[in-house]
Amino acid sequence: MVPKMGWGNFIKLETSIKLGDLSNYSVFKLATHSGTHVDAPGHFNQTLFESGYDVVSLHLPTLNGPVLVVDTPRDKNITGMFLIFGMIPAWLLAYFLDIIPVEGLNLDDAVPGVYTIHCLPLRLVHGDGSPTRCYNIRGSENGHSGAEPRRLQGVQLDTLC
Repeated sequence: MVPKMGWGNFIKLETSIKLGDLSNYSVFKLATHSGTHVDAPGHFNQTLFESGYDVVSLHLPTLNGPVLVVDTPRDKNITGMFLIFGMIPAWLLAYFLDIIPVEGLNLDDAVPGVYTIHCLPLRLVHGDGSPTRCYNIRGSENGHSGAEPRRLQGVQLDTLC
């Protein structure tokens, strides 16, 4: 099934102080692959999905640690040749098989280099993916540069319509 384009009203105010309720309380409906999100191993593999490889099974230290940002022009793709000759640090290659896809990051203002990234997806049991907030800190894993965290803003929901 291909999701419909556009969001419509995905958030609805159920109770309202203005209408005499004790609190404002909203309900929202959101696809697991909305905006900035992670893919669970079972997203494209039914056997893994049925075996319980959902969002809850993700190894959170993989989503919170050192990351390499590379500059790839929009009209180019990262190729196998880049992976072989692209000067990828050895410490990153050691984690190659433990990669969790994070999609929808806005890296337009990110400068190539090594960062510490922090992504915290929602804990969705049986979820094949999950929306997540991510931010990065420029500097080494053991000693940050002292710079303030730089936000990696996910795709804004209102731009998906």
